[in-house]
Amino acid sequence: MDGVDFADRVISYYKICAQTKEWTIRIIMHFIDFAVAASWIEYRRHKAMSSAPKSDYLDNFAFRIKIQKYFFHGSEEGGTSEYEPSKPPTPQKRKLNAKVPLTSNHLRKKQNLHLPEIPLPVSKNRCRMPGFKSNSTRMRCTTCKVFLCLQED
Repeated sequence: MDGVDFADRVISYYKICAQTKEWTIRIIMHFIDFAVAASWIEYRRHKAMSSAPKSDYLDNFAFRIKIQKYFFHGSEEGGTSEYEPSKPPTPQKRKLNAKVPLTSNHLRKKQNLHLPEIPLPVSKNRCRMPGFKSNSTRMRCTTCKVFLCLQED
């Protein structure tokens, strides 16, 4: 029971606090906590086997922060895959009302933050989502650089 007790102790240090009465959400948060704690324990074992100095070990909090940054911003390595170009294409001069081409599926599904932004100067554009041709919007995706409407159906 030593491993279970150690994992419970590691989970208790930085537990995800989801104050909800829904048992499903609490179980999901516990599973995420357990997966991160087990990963950190395995990381420490791997570092100990590779005879790395203890000063190179990440502590539990730093390990959690590194995982969080990876999930929000993608990998830290600058490598490119075979599907994305190594250099961004040179921007061509566009007409004022020219359509921005939709991005590839690879870029859209890549682990990036697709957050709305209001570009400056503020201008209205059409929503690029299929079926929403008449809606005008001021919001643009930070990753895909296409205008999308943020309205419920």
